[in-house]
Amino acid sequence: MGKEREQNYRNSFAVVFDLTLYLDTEFIVLSGRINQSVEQLTIGELAKRARVNLETIRYYERQELLPKPPRLQSGYRAFPSESVRRIRFIKQA
Repeated sequence: MGKEREQNYRNSFAVVFDLTLYLDTEFIVLSGRINQSVEQLTIGELAKRARVNLETIRYYERQELLPKPPRLQSGYRAFPSESVRRIRFIKQA
C-alpha cells in the first residue's frame, strides 16, 4: 500500500504556454505549444529535498512567502518541484 500511495503523490501535470513574439509595429505569432511536465511533491518530500522542517514550510505559507499549493482529492498538498528552489532561496535570504 505504501508504494501505491507514494506513486499517487508523484503524479505530474503539464504546463502549457502559448508564445507570441512582438517586433515593433508588426507581430509574429509562434505557433505551437511548449509542454513541460512538473513533478508534484508532498510536504514531507518537499521538506526533505529543501532540507527544512515541515513546520518551516507551513510557516512560509502562512507568511505568504510560498504560494499555497493545490490539494489532492485526499486533502494533501501537491507542491510543484520548483518549490524546492524557492524554499532554499528564502532560507538563505
